Amino acid sequence: MAKKKKGELPSGNIRIQVFDYTDENGKKHYKSFTARTKAEAQALATEWKNNRRELKEALTVSTACTRYIEMKRNVLSPSTIKGYYTVLRRIQAHPISTIDLSVIKNIELQKFVSDLAISHSPKYIRNVFGLLSAALAMFIPDFTVKVTLPQKVKLEYYTPSIKDVQILLDHCESPEVKVGILFAAVGTMRRGEACAVTFGDVDCENCTIRINKAVSETDRWEWVVHRPKTYDSYRTVRVPQYVIDLIKVIPRKSNSDTIIGLNPDQLYKRFRKALRASGLPPFRFHDLRHYAASQMHANGVPDRYIEAIGGWKPGSSVLKRVYENVIDEERSRIEETLAKKNRFIV
Repeated sequence: MAKKKKGELPSGNIRIQVFDYTDENGKKHYKSFTARTKAEAQALATEWKNNRRELKEALTVSTACTRYIEMKRNVLSPSTIKGYYTVLRRIQAHPISTIDLSVIKNIELQKFVSDLAISHSPKYIRNVFGLLSAALAMFIPDFTVKVTLPQKVKLEYYTPSIKDVQILLDHCESPEVKVGILFAAVGTMRRGEACAVTFGDVDCENCTIRINKAVSETDRWEWVVHRPKTYDSYRTVRVPQYVIDLIKVIPRKSNSDTIIGLNPDQLYKRFRKALRASGLPPFRFHDLRHYAASQMHANGVPDRYIEAIGGWKPGSSVLKRVYENVIDEERSRIEETLAKKNRFIV
């Protein structure tokens, strides 16, 4: 009977083991490679050694992304953390989630992106890959990501006109919803900011509202009040007297009560209900903020003042996109005027 070779399996294949890492309990872990011959198994082990990265522990893509999120939990907004976990579930549904960071390659990252591109938008893919690349940068900083992402698609958003906002207000079911819409269209507030405004934040005498907090949902499905989205989001905005008068109609028990009394999802549902009833073209609640910026721009307000009033960072690309999205009503009027001037005899 032939003598059994070292590492030989019952199938006749050869298996060799190579040291991988030592865990926090002091246990040593090894990587196994199986092939028909010892030379082939050794070649596989050598290739793995040449491509692996030195990590203190085994770390899969899924684990790395999870740790990245948790390490950022106390410095990012609850809504951002929630968004990260939504993206993480998409990553975990793909085979890339189980790949160890010590051996991950750009070709595997590119396949992941290409698989997503079959059924998801370029913006969604960039959000997913944003989390993945951030986690890779944190745990394997020497690894250079070389991946081609789908080309961006320019989205056409409808910016409501003054007439549209008035029609929308006429179809609101309560003063609270009207105030929420005006907070965005006149006060440049985001949904979370509008829902966080309390009676104590309003200076009725000077017609100003202090914006210093926001409401958002956590990854545990709880609504919490927290700091605004950015440092520039801290601001005091001036609103017309009719907004103050409408606020006074809403009953309150104390200055700490929120004026709208709704969370962002509830406000959005009531906004959508009024929008459907109005018969207006569909647009987002956030487009009311773009309406406010566009109105200021049309009235000659300098960029820096618009940014300060709306809580945008100086030089914000968001504001530049708002300018590109000229109000349809105004554009039609300009085009009609130019068409009348460009008259030829043909």
